[in-house]
Amino acid sequence: MPAAVEAGVVATSVAQRWPVADEPTCVLCGRYGAYICDATDEDVCSLECRDACCARAETNRFRAEFGLSVVPDNSTPLATDFASLDLAPELLANMTELELQQPTPIQMQVIPLALDGTDIVVHAPTGTGKTVAFLLPLLARTMAVRFDSETTGILGLVIAPVRELCVQIESQIKALVHGIPKMRTALLVGGMPLPSQLHRLSQGVQVAVGTPGRLLSIHTEHGLSLDHVVSCVVDEVDMLCEDEFRGAVTTLLSLLSASRQLSLVTATVTDRVHVFASDVAAGAVVVTQTPPSTAASQCIPSHISQHVVYVGNEHKTTKLMELLRNKPDDPLHATMVFVASQQGADMLVKSIFTACHLPAVSLHGGKTQAARMQAMESFVSGAASILVSTYVLGRGMDLLAVDDVVVFDFPPTIDEYIHIAGRAGRGGDPGRATVFVNADSSALFPALVAGVWRDLSDLPRQVKEAALVHRRRERVAVAALGTRANAVSEPKRKAMASASGRVSKASKLYH
Repeated sequence: MPAAVEAGVVATSVAQRWPVADEPTCVLCGRYGAYICDATDEDVCSLECRDACCARAETNRFRAEFGLSVVPDNSTPLATDFASLDLAPELLANMTELELQQPTPIQMQVIPLALDGTDIVVHAPTGTGKTVAFLLPLLARTMAVRFDSETTGILGLVIAPVRELCVQIESQIKALVHGIPKMRTALLVGGMPLPSQLHRLSQGVQVAVGTPGRLLSIHTEHGLSLDHVVSCVVDEVDMLCEDEFRGAVTTLLSLLSASRQLSLVTATVTDRVHVFASDVAAGAVVVTQTPPSTAASQCIPSHISQHVVYVGNEHKTTKLMELLRNKPDDPLHATMVFVASQQGADMLVKSIFTACHLPAVSLHGGKTQAARMQAMESFVSGAASILVSTYVLGRGMDLLAVDDVVVFDFPPTIDEYIHIAGRAGRGGDPGRATVFVNADSSALFPALVAGVWRDLSDLPRQVKEAALVHRRRERVAVAALGTRANAVSEPKRKAMASASGRVSKASKLYH
């Protein structure tokens, strides 16, 4: 709008009158819609609402471009660079040191919402930057109140299901707050000495990262207070709302102030997640990132190529050795192999060393915490380029150097498959997920072919045939159901016709 025209336009919403009958109304505030926004073709009442309409249109354009949805709709604009956020200079300086220079799409939307204190459910594929998306607001909100005399104890809290994930999250927090005064952390997890954790708490910490059981135990038995928490994150919430964790997590959240900001984070949203979110964060905004051409509930990032191999259980080890012998001759080319059992992980490591002479380590719940940490350190440093892990311990690992994933034993659910296949190509780099399947997992083939494998052109013949057989059985079942329904309805039709005749004869008698 030219400056000369703008000079005669009402500047603010409150300066505009209310409409009378049949007059247009402003799409934002409901006052008299005296003007039309050129950018959106909507009725507006003032320059203020025009600018707001233009900003909303720009936000919606960015969301569409990045595959973001926000429900219920929220006009909070995306932060396209970190400098536009209200972050402390020392935090921004550490981010620069860590080469966090440009926010990912999920970070663009989640960080501004969380900084405003909005409760959020974050649903995005693995490798999209969810961890930074929830850590930066948590740290910013914690830093803002850490010197207040009335706020003592833990101010920021992260709850995660497994120790290794907690270790990694705390490590990332330490890197982000390095050198910043009064930003101490505590790692509160089982499998590690409790006295040292209690001592750490006694020294005064601002951010705690822990597993539900250990956090609740320290609260119950040692008086851990969560009254002053200003921001809380529940990571891998789809796992934490299962029966094993739900009671402890719900109790911990009930200890928080009603004014806290809460983020529930997951790569897959299940019915349980919806129910859990409505129980602990009613009215939360759901932010979803869906890659183009991907079902919203089944997201594997496009930078990960999936390769499905149909192989019998007795031949899987041989097939794995073939793959590993052909892996790039680079000690830093990292491969994760996922198996179903602890014993299977240990046996596979021995087989890999014997057959391929490649350094490999196993990671599972049967190992001590020290042994598990040593295995992870060997893998991250490149001393061992192959990590064989069970499903649960592979969940949520932020191992940026992972190049390839091999799903040796197919997991029991598609959601779990999405989690572990998403380990490949972290940070947006190209990755490869090789998947071993056979008749044991054939019940999942129809849903996989219709979902995450929908665009794969090299699916094994056995997988396609199994999916086709399943669809045929469904059609036969539907047809049989229709036949039975017709068989039942025919006697009813005859009975109704007979009854109609009786009524007709009776009616004649009364006339």
